[in-house]
Amino acid sequence: MRVAVLIINNNFLTLNACFVLLYKLILTPSKGIPMLGRIHAPLRMLTRSFNIRLPVSYNMHWRSLSSIPIGHLAPTQAKIDLPKSLPKRLGEDARKIMHYCAYLDADMIPIELLKVIMPEPERLYYALHELSQTQILRKEEQFGLYSFDKKLQESLKNNEQQLAIIATLIKHIVKIPPGQNMPKSLVASAKAIADAAMAARAFSLNLEQLCNMLGDYYSDAQQPNDALIYYERSLKMIKGRVKTNHLSVVEALNTVGVAHQALGERVNLQASLRYFDEAYKMLQAMGRGDHPASLNTLNNLGAAYDVLGGADNIQKAIECHEKVLEKRMVLFTGNHPAIARSLSNLGTSYMKLGGEEDVRKGIRYLEEALCMFKALYPYNHCDLASLLGNLGAAYEDLGDEVEALEYNKQSYDMWLALGESHSDTKLTEQCVLKLQPDHSSCKGFVQKLQEERDALGVNPVATDSINLH
Repeated sequence: MRVAVLIINNNFLTLNACFVLLYKLILTPSKGIPMLGRIHAPLRMLTRSFNIRLPVSYNMHWRSLSSIPIGHLAPTQAKIDLPKSLPKRLGEDARKIMHYCAYLDADMIPIELLKVIMPEPERLYYALHELSQTQILRKEEQFGLYSFDKKLQESLKNNEQQLAIIATLIKHIVKIPPGQNMPKSLVASAKAIADAAMAARAFSLNLEQLCNMLGDYYSDAQQPNDALIYYERSLKMIKGRVKTNHLSVVEALNTVGVAHQALGERVNLQASLRYFDEAYKMLQAMGRGDHPASLNTLNNLGAAYDVLGGADNIQKAIECHEKVLEKRMVLFTGNHPAIARSLSNLGTSYMKLGGEEDVRKGIRYLEEALCMFKALYPYNHCDLASLLGNLGAAYEDLGDEVEALEYNKQSYDMWLALGESHSDTKLTEQCVLKLQPDHSSCKGFVQKLQEERDALGVNPVATDSINLH
């Protein structure tokens, strides 16, 4: 500051020019940040001493820049093809937002993520204002999201800060509390970030978690193909990280197996068997045969054999369910949901064998499960409703239409009471209609469905197995 003092002694106007020079130096991107801490304090002292007022924009830039750790700033010197409308100099906050937006979905950038990138409301508002003025970032009023210039987005990628930016974004997204669904507004950008991280091979625990979260979202949204993609990515990363038998690998194998099962195609069902089998063998090798994860895996294995069908596969399913039931009865005493479900699974498998003796054996298991469920759930419950429907189907296979109708009615009424829009509800409706055509609620449902289909010009409901007289 010696130059400033000499100038002060000579001329007041020269002092003012000195302030302008220092101000420009502060705002120079290549030098401003390193110089900022050294210049700000003496500059403030001089302005107070000589009652000189600095431009408003200086205060704004100082508040914007002073609290950003230098090591966390996105690069300002990246060689990018900027649009002609872009001003020669943008504030550091606006540049930071730009570099982070390069890895988000260009059409659906949620304000939640922008607030994470720039937590201070004033700084965020000013940065968004700067970017909006240049049409780099546009607010989509209808959805409350932002869209980003796609051409600029591509040119901003693959810079020296890429991995750090991706890691920061992922870290903030996975902070969603466990058991809480990912907001729909966040999904597109979370997907874009996960894809960018996978392409850059930026594997981490947080990325594993993000892929699992995306898998859960798509699974809940009935999009099993997308769910499978992200579950498989998570499994691949876990295997690469752990490189040995571990419960986290077992859990991921089961998750991928269930995702394959949800697709329903025979090739996927066979794939699910392989994943469940691998998980079970891993648990055996770890000496965890009685671990709850082992029983869940064996249960999944039995369910997969059940779905594949065929006498051989059903026999294998029965073996799995019997082992699970035996171990659960040792682990738990009295009425327990896990024991009741094992009894139900075993009864259903015996039903599928089709012979009268097997069906009667299945009914015994199902009725035992029913007693346990009624003790556990003295109210309407989906497990109970499903089991009543299975009992109705079993008695129908034996030709006992009276018992079949009674169980199907109970199941149907319980599904309606639960308010469930469920495939089992429709299936039970069909069973009740077939056994008792004048059951008014079911008859009304089918007639209403036919009217809706007629209005839409859709083929009417097939009635060859449903008597509507």
